[in-house]
Amino acid sequence: MTQPPPPPYQPFGQQPYGQQPSPYGQPPKKGNKTLWIVLGIVGGVLLLCCGSGVVVFGLFVNEVDNQIDEERENDTPRQVAVGEEFEHDDFVAESGWTVTRDDIGDFDITGLTLSNESDDTRTAYLEFSVYRDDTILGEITCTSASLGPDESSVADCYSIDDFMGDFDEVRVADSF
Repeated sequence: MTQPPPPPYQPFGQQPYGQQPSPYGQPPKKGNKTLWIVLGIVGGVLLLCCGSGVVVFGLFVNEVDNQIDEERENDTPRQVAVGEEFEHDDFVAESGWTVTRDDIGDFDITGLTLSNESDDTRTAYLEFSVYRDDTILGEITCTSASLGPDESSVADCYSIDDFMGDFDEVRVADSF
């Protein structure tokens, strides 16, 4: 009886090359890129939406800041020449107005006609401060009727401060 030849000698009981089982299992299949394309598109859309939101928010904050600055400027008294035309907060005061003493001895403004130069219907609320040598002598509040765009009306003015005679400066600001 003949015996089969012995297997080739393998030290330490190793299998011949190419016959060893992989300790890591099957390698992943390559070629399926659809998932990565979909994830890339979703990520791009999210990035675009977030970026747009940040831009819109930034524009909103800038517009609010501009409105605050404009309102602060309207609330700061600025000098006007008595009787001369001036513009304040999109209202134009026609020339010919005067600061006078009313029937009970208080400050008053007569002949003040205001025109609305904005595109909205609005009412003027103006505060005139009368000065002598940087000292406030009195304040006069003037209001108009509700004015549509390009409408005018004579302002109604009143004061509770006694007319003190000579003054050298008049400033105007928003009442509130």
